[in-house]
Amino acid sequence: MDDQGFPQRSIWLKFQPRKRHLAPAARTLYSQSNHRDSTKNCINLSWCVFFLVTSAVNISAQEVTRVSNQPQARALVSESLRYRMLSGTLEVGQVIVNIVNESGGEFIHIIESTSGLLERTTTLLVRQDSTLSPRASHTVRSNAGLSQEIQLQYEAGKVTGAIVQPKRLGGAKEVRASFLSQTQDYYIVPYFLRSCALQVNQVIKFPVYEALGNRVELARGWVVKLEEVEVAAGKFVCYRMEGFTGKLRWIFYFDKKFPHRLIKQKLPALHLETELFEVTPNT
Repeated sequence: MDDQGFPQRSIWLKFQPRKRHLAPAARTLYSQSNHRDSTKNCINLSWCVFFLVTSAVNISAQEVTRVSNQPQARALVSESLRYRMLSGTLEVGQVIVNIVNESGGEFIHIIESTSGLLERTTTLLVRQDSTLSPRASHTVRSNAGLSQEIQLQYEAGKVTGAIVQPKRLGGAKEVRASFLSQTQDYYIVPYFLRSCALQVNQVIKFPVYEALGNRVELARGWVVKLEEVEVAAGKFVCYRMEGFTGKLRWIFYFDKKFPHRLIKQKLPALHLETELFEVTPNT
């Protein structure tokens, strides 16, 4: 595995010399012949190494091409998605996602509400184009009975806003930061990924802004394989995608069929899973 948790392929070339027992009179001839063979082997090995290096360059170029895929805003169709949250076999909460993507509009509205073991409501406003860049984000969450409210406004590579929270959690803070224009909001990750044209072995990376730590982190994911998944909403052939947002590891299962809904999600560190329960079109 590499330093980002992705599989790393290595090629080992091992040569095992053959032992030969020669009469003293033949050793001189064998030595001269062996020298010519060694020279030929070195030339062949050089061509082999050259082929491997150039192949690696070609693979890297293909990966860069795949990573550059732009999201398709039309994949975020107007609908309501209902998920149940599980810890093992125990249901510990639910997640409701409402998406409003009006034809000819300028923005997409996403409201994600989590209740039960975790309490959080996030409202996202993202541009209805090939960037899905954030315009605004509002999150209210509860942690051990203490509430936090985060309000953010994004504009041309800058974010401003405020964090309202008890002193025990750090107190009120003003948010003001600059970063690369393609930086996304922390909570957009699964929606951004489902909007991309996924394929097996694809790697996608992009920066996200994490307001509580006032830092830019890297979201990166690898499409491992196609896998059949059965949840309460039915059976689906999904792209299994594994990755991280910052240090948080996740496993997403996106429906292979358009509009590529998130069918199932695993958060191994929290021992939590969410699975799709119901889909209702927004009219």
